[in-house]
Amino acid sequence: MPASPPPEPGPDGPEPAGPTPRPAEWSARPRGRDDVIFRQLSDDWVLFDPSTNQIHVLNLAAALVWTACDGTQAVEDIVEEVAGSYDGPSAREIRDDVEDALRRFRAEGLLA
Repeated sequence: MPASPPPEPGPDGPEPAGPTPRPAEWSARPRGRDDVIFRQLSDDWVLFDPSTNQIHVLNLAAALVWTACDGTQAVEDIVEEVAGSYDGPSAREIRDDVEDALRRFRAEGLLA
């Protein structure tokens, strides 16, 4: 059976593709576990997980992400908050940093 021809565009041209879909986890509102301790030690930011007795050293971007993981903000809001703290990096770089930090927090069991 021959392939159908592509649909004709409407009177205003082809339909827009719409916004780029976000991963499902972008609608999540990440929240750090209540028992994880967040502190600044000298020039470093650290998380202490009492359930595993592990210390996690964070860079500034990851520390900003952690402070935003209060269960009230969607991931996209966290990206915007972190982006507001920087001059220079592109939105894509900020988004990548936030997603990387959240993946690490999830993998380490630090999120509720």
